[in-house]
Parts: sequence; structure tokens; C-alpha cells
Amino acid sequence: MIPPGDLYLQKPNRSLLAPDAVLRKRLFRPVASPGAVLKDGKLVGLWRVKAKGKKAEITVEQLGRIRRKYLEDEAHLVASLRGASGLLLVVE
Repeated sequence: MIPPGDLYLQKPNRSLLAPDAVLRKRLFRPVASPGAVLKDGKLVGLWRVKAKGKKAEITVEQLGRIRRKYLEDEAHLVASLRGASGLLLVVE
């Protein structure tokens, strides 16, 4: 799970990461961009986080196959970095 604004998501890599123009528009928005879920260097999902009380709610939109266990491990890390005491992971 790569957060929005990460150097890996900068302009030179955008067309390689998301070859489809419509998907690229959704991933690289001027404001409130989602994060990227990568598997073996390929884009397999988009993610967003919001606070729900003291928990972090992370919503992942699947674009490819993603093993939930790997998402959970990464989501727990994101939640702890944001100071959340718990996690609610939603996979769409």
C-alpha cells in the first residue's frame, strides 16, 4: 500500500503504473487522491483511509487479485502510523 503523494507515484511513473487513461485520472487527482496497492510492481487496487472514532477505516477497491492477509498486514501498519487504536478494513 503506497500512500498518495509518495515519490513512486510521481509524474514519470504514472503511465507505466496505470496505462488506462480513465484509471490514471482516478488515481492521480489534483486533490484527495487515493493510495495505490501494488503487487509485484503492478497496480492491483486503490485505497482510502478515514477516521471512524479512534479506528481507521481503510477501503480498498480491487483492480486485480489481492490476498486479504497481505492487505490486513499493510492496513494495520497504516492505521498504527495514523495513531488509530483499531482498524476496519473494507475490500470492494
